[in-house]
Amino acid sequence: LMLSSRTITHDERRRVLGYLPLFVVSGIYFGFLFQKFTAISILIDERVDRALGDWEFPVAWVTTVSPLAAVLVTPFIARLWDRLGDRQPSQAAKVGIGLTQIGVAYLVLLIIAETTGEAPLPLVLILLFMAIAGSSEVFVGPIGLSMASRIGPARLQSQMVGLNFLTLALGSSLSGLLGQLFTVLPNGVYFTIVAAGGIVLGAAILAASGRLDRLLRSGLD
Repeated sequence: LMLSSRTITHDERRRVLGYLPLFVVSGIYFGFLFQKFTAISILIDERVDRALGDWEFPVAWVTTVSPLAAVLVTPFIARLWDRLGDRQPSQAAKVGIGLTQIGVAYLVLLIIAETTGEAPLPLVLILLFMAIAGSSEVFVGPIGLSMASRIGPARLQSQMVGLNFLTLALGSSLSGLLGQLFTVLPNGVYFTIVAAGGIVLGAAILAASGRLDRLLRSGLD
């Protein structure tokens, strides 16, 4: 509707077109991230050694490491962007970094799962995975919201922000579908698919970031 609206200008239409690939990959990113509520929760419950003496570390506590890592790393990333100034990565590149990072997190999980074989997975290594995956959200969530509010057509800014929030809905749906896939595939195969998806998509966005940024800056320079 935004692209076909007569109320938007040529430059605004170009900015919406530049945002669409980032909308799609952001939805996929959240699908990978929200695996902590589906596949990763099953993995933690069934394969992770959570015993600490006579006490067992709750599954829910393990999953809270993901948002906690994002909160803790945010001030350091914000300070880094402030120091870099104009030399910091573009908004499209930041999304690519976030996708690549979550792909690397699943690659780490794949290595952990394959090297331990049938033995229980060490809790500390799962906490490391959750920290790597969770902190990647800093490069996608806030960036998408900032981008949507900055590039949205003047008469359709609220719709543009609403569209950005739909990445969470898309991610939630994808997470459920991936959770079903996790139950029928070997852990190694599943983690390989997710890790490759994150790294390949992240690399593709990084490679196309220059062109996407030109579209996103149309009429704003």
